[in-house]
Amino acid sequence: MTALVGILNKRGAAIAADSAMTVFGNGSSKIYNNEQKIFPLSDKNPIGVMICNNLNFLTTPWALIFELYKAERGDKMFSNLTGYVEDFIKYIKALKRLQTQEVKNIFYQNEFEQLSAAFRNIFEKKYEEVTGYNAEISNDEVTRICYDHTFNEVKDALYDYEINPRLKDFSLKDFYKEVYEPCKEYFSQKRKEFPRMKDEEWDILLEYFHRDLINNSFSGSQQTELIFVGFGSDDIFPASQRIYILGMTGSLLKYDIEEISEISHTSSAEIRPFAQTDVMLTLMKGVSPQSDQEYRDATIELEDGVINEIMSLLEKENVSPKIIKKVKNLTYEKVHERYIDRIDAFAHENFISGVVTALDFFNLEEMAKMAENLIAVTNLQRHISSSEESVGGPIEVAILTKTGGFKWIKHCNLT
Repeated sequence: MTALVGILNKRGAAIAADSAMTVFGNGSSKIYNNEQKIFPLSDKNPIGVMICNNLNFLTTPWALIFELYKAERGDKMFSNLTGYVEDFIKYIKALKRLQTQEVKNIFYQNEFEQLSAAFRNIFEKKYEEVTGYNAEISNDEVTRICYDHTFNEVKDALYDYEINPRLKDFSLKDFYKEVYEPCKEYFSQKRKEFPRMKDEEWDILLEYFHRDLINNSFSGSQQTELIFVGFGSDDIFPASQRIYILGMTGSLLKYDIEEISEISHTSSAEIRPFAQTDVMLTLMKGVSPQSDQEYRDATIELEDGVINEIMSLLEKENVSPKIIKKVKNLTYEKVHERYIDRIDAFAHENFISGVVTALDFFNLEEMAKMAENLIAVTNLQRHISSSEESVGGPIEVAILTKTGGFKWIKHCNLT
């Protein structure tokens, strides 16, 4: 895990990252504090990239890919930041020597392991539930009930996502040719782990895996986020843009690009935290995201309880159902929506706007210190809490300016 932040105003940008890296294996995890997560990307314009989540593209470290890109294309110039983002994606697509069939097979197998593990967890939970309330039910009946439930739940989860527009033409036929056939031995072994699953159900599970691969969803251990920050040739003010990458589906790169976030004459400053953002958002909003959500959920429960009591009283008084419905809708609108609006307005007026206003006037040194301290306070919170210390190690800080380029403020030479 990691913590990253970008702070931008009209003077330039400051970016910071911790160096913690969590390695999983044999059912356990270990944290190393030696990973570089900020990289300069261009020799011509001030462009930096930050990385979080999976530190590899397939089996190749992103750090190496950044070095190769800078060595081969560092002298290219683009008018804006998006030009660099799109060129970097083109570069990844062209790295065929890193996309061997063996490497792609590893990716497919890891993705299917995650899907099958989720499938099994849902099945086992349902199994305990069914056998818990009916001990006399036969094993065959339990199996059928649990499989039906599991397939429905997995389907609902997968089909809740839209298809990634870059993978919309990757058909089920393509899946069997480019994914299943190269990994046929692996899938044959996995089939044995579901002895009570019917053949037609196994085929459905494979169809769900095809859908999982082409969905516009980016989660799990193989997903990477890259955050580009800096200036194109025509940019006066800095910008940032995040992309998500999740390996290869056949010969296609699975990725998505967020809308660019730009400093402009009317948008003068911003703080963009990434990965483990809870502590930074607490400082910015005056309340932790977890507490904020708990308050909102508790308020909704309280509102529902009170409104239901009011509805019951009205029904006992034989009030018209139409009037009861109007009162219910009006009560919810007046109470809930006004409460949310008031809380959001309070946070903005007393915390967010003050931070952004102050940031307008920060010089580069103050921005760099702020970026470093936001990472440091996240590290401190993880250290003093009962949670895993997944943010830590040396903090790297860099600034980017239009004329001064990419400049390290703190660089630990971690690689």
